[in-house]
Amino acid sequence: MSMFPQPPPGQGPIHPGAGAPSPYPPMMPPMPYPPVPPEPRSGGGWVRAIFVTLATTIFGLSLTLNIYLLIYTGLMRGGMGGSVTSVVRDGKVDQTIAVVPIRGIITQQTFEQFARWMNAIEEDSRIKGLILEVDTPGGEVAPSDQIHQRIVDLKKKRGIPVVVSMGGYATSGGYYVSAPADHIVAQPTTWTGSIGVRLDRLNISRLADKYGIEDNSLHATGSDFKTAGSIWKPETPEERAYLLGLVDDAYRIFTEVVQKGRGSKLTAPMNVIASGKVFTAMEASKLGLVDQVGYFDDAVDKAIALANLNQPRVIRYSRPPSLWESLGVESAEGIARNALHWDRSVLDELLRPRLMYHWNGS
Repeated sequence: MSMFPQPPPGQGPIHPGAGAPSPYPPMMPPMPYPPVPPEPRSGGGWVRAIFVTLATTIFGLSLTLNIYLLIYTGLMRGGMGGSVTSVVRDGKVDQTIAVVPIRGIITQQTFEQFARWMNAIEEDSRIKGLILEVDTPGGEVAPSDQIHQRIVDLKKKRGIPVVVSMGGYATSGGYYVSAPADHIVAQPTTWTGSIGVRLDRLNISRLADKYGIEDNSLHATGSDFKTAGSIWKPETPEERAYLLGLVDDAYRIFTEVVQKGRGSKLTAPMNVIASGKVFTAMEASKLGLVDQVGYFDDAVDKAIALANLNQPRVIRYSRPPSLWESLGVESAEGIARNALHWDRSVLDELLRPRLMYHWNGS
């Protein structure tokens, strides 16, 4: 039996007496909990913004480049054969004059691009005339001859007039490709002519002797001219005569091209015209190498007249820019070309004899 009275049901405990001290120790008030600090704000908000901006930029560039590549691929695979055109003078589409450039050193790549343009022109019956914008010091013999032949073939196949508009240079191979034209216009400052052939080569046999370098290359018995022109051994008179014969044959072809292309327009004997000299526009005009001293617009007017057109349209062909060029940077090919990367192929290219319809001022 408890020593303290029990409270009725529903009531709290009855203390032993009024004011009597409680037999239990006083209860301590609950300790207040410190306030819960708010979650710290992430310091990565600006990082996230930068990431989103970069991702958006990269996506935009990727999209732009893919669109460009689609367009570029379409141009390269389209009917224009890897070319684009711009309108120089508007008019009737079925009275079109095409303008095609031949610029820089003439190489195999020059011919391949030119051939693509010729294919497009040959297949387009709306084109009634051709203007060649020639601004080149010439170049390799074979590509110059190939370009010349494509012009001759176009005239036979289509029967359209061909006019040349000469720029700063139309020398050597530049004149070779101009010769079959029906009319040649040279601007007053044009240099042309240089009708001749070069065989560029080096001989370092004396240097090899000085440093004890021997050439032990072999050739089959009886094929003594196989090593003619070698840079490692002295040249014999027989080898020189043999190599000069190759140069003279290319020169003969050049003079025949000039005679056939210009015919009775020439006013001086071939030994004067084809002396290798470069002529000014006025000198070339007096010799019959050009028909007119003027500018591009004069060439356009002459092509229109020869084609007998009354509402002509003039378009200019050009190659599509590369991806690098479109972005305003040097092409990967150009970077590689300018890099000092000397491998065997570069050395071979520098040392091999090259037959050239080319004038370089020396």
